[in-house]
Amino acid sequence: MLCRALTLVPAAVVATYTVPKPNGTYGVSLVDKQLVDLELSDPYLPLPHRRVEISVIAPMEANSCRPVTQPYMPAAQSSQFWEQALANMTGVSFEGTISQTELTLCEPPVNGSNSTSPLILFAPGAGFPRQLYSILLTSVVAKSGYTIVAFEQPGYAEFETFPNNTTEVGQINVTNGNGLGVLVQDVSFILDTFNISNRSMLAAWGSSRPAAMFGHSEGGAVTAASLLVEPHRLLGGINLDGAFYGAPLLANASIKQPFAILSSSIHDFSVSPSWPVVWSHLQGDKWQIQLNDSEHATYGDFPFLADLWGIREKTHGLVDELVGGLLGQEAIDVVGNLVKAFFDFVFGKAPVSNVVNTAEAEQGVWKVQNVTIVRSFL
Repeated sequence: MLCRALTLVPAAVVATYTVPKPNGTYGVSLVDKQLVDLELSDPYLPLPHRRVEISVIAPMEANSCRPVTQPYMPAAQSSQFWEQALANMTGVSFEGTISQTELTLCEPPVNGSNSTSPLILFAPGAGFPRQLYSILLTSVVAKSGYTIVAFEQPGYAEFETFPNNTTEVGQINVTNGNGLGVLVQDVSFILDTFNISNRSMLAAWGSSRPAAMFGHSEGGAVTAASLLVEPHRLLGGINLDGAFYGAPLLANASIKQPFAILSSSIHDFSVSPSWPVVWSHLQGDKWQIQLNDSEHATYGDFPFLADLWGIREKTHGLVDELVGGLLGQEAIDVVGNLVKAFFDFVFGKAPVSNVVNTAEAEQGVWKVQNVTIVRSFL
């Protein structure tokens, strides 16, 4: 039980934690937007139209990058909810951590990105805001040159801040009712938006391009379900350590696109009963790759943030029980390299063997057995 209460004393009254620019060939910008689906009313909130919050994480040529720092998370989200929520989960004080954390990125172009690179959608785990994956996602963009759109829907995150500074407390259970179906509808809407160039807000990002998707935890189930609904527009998908939900996924529906399950060291087919069911329905190239010395929360920014804030040594292993034993930059690089390798194959930039070769190469890079190829079918 995580019942110890620890207090972190900041070095100064107001500490600022700066995340260095992501490692990679490309510069990266991040812009938050709100999409409004005029054809769909919100099934969970008293709103006339469905709103979807997104972060457009786009590449640019490194020599065009004008460095800028920007908040890791909106103030209301970080200070009013997430610092307290993390404290409640761990018994550790997180005061002055998330609210004082900044990203080092590139100033977004005035007219938006003109990149025509492939588009990758990202769905966070249920309850978690997309911002808690920003370090991982910007790293993938810097390495790959792909554009990532991270999204969340009203009520899906535990606590969400909108552009007008209003807030909403989460209430969706994706595993019950039609929660998964609503999220998949939002995926189709996002794909529509990024393939219609006359939407003024996103015109610079609107040219048609190949697309794929990945997600963490419940976001992995959203990814798989979206591949079923969008077999021609989504070319492949990754589930980051999530269970699968929903009748179509657990019945006889077949996913023909390439698919990968990246799992933590505590999850496998023996403890995740939905995995062998869905695995049997995957008709394309497929992999399960296990990241050793990892936990469910390793697939996100948590290991990096634990190191940035200096929390690991202060909690005597308590945080490692939640985020895994990999150091933060190590976890970001290993997961980022595997994600890039998969999408390089999906978008035709590398052979099918690239995924396994990259996973095996990571063992030598870190001089520990970080990655185990559990099973693959090519």
